[in-house]
Amino acid sequence: MDIKKKIRDQNINIIYSDLFECVGFFDPESKTIFINQNLMDQETENILLHEFYHAMNHSDMYYYYNTTHSGRSQLECEANRGMVRSKLSIYIDEYDNDDISLFDWLKFAIWARFDTTSTMEWLIKDEFTRMIEGV
Repeated sequence: MDIKKKIRDQNINIIYSDLFECVGFFDPESKTIFINQNLMDQETENILLHEFYHAMNHSDMYYYYNTTHSGRSQLECEANRGMVRSKLSIYIDEYDNDDISLFDWLKFAIWARFDTTSTMEWLIKDEFTRMIEGV
């Protein structure tokens, strides 16, 4: 998957810069994703997937995102779900030839360079279940 091409195909700009307080963000007014230029390739891909989800699904929710903590939390969770689902698709198609019932969330998280927190564990398992159930 070439996430950069998908982003460009949607007329969204990508700017790499020294971001001191974050790893990346999407600016809906300029239709630009800003990425910290000091990230490793895998981290950059994860942030691009996350921000691309914001760009495609949250562009008109800027006010909601910036005015309420619950709104921001909800939209961040949705973007993380989109990122995880994208990476799961790649992983299952290309790397996991075993029986689907043997899916190992930790092995996947390490491969995808995700945090291995309990929150991410729950999110990975939930998205995996949704994918195999067709939700």
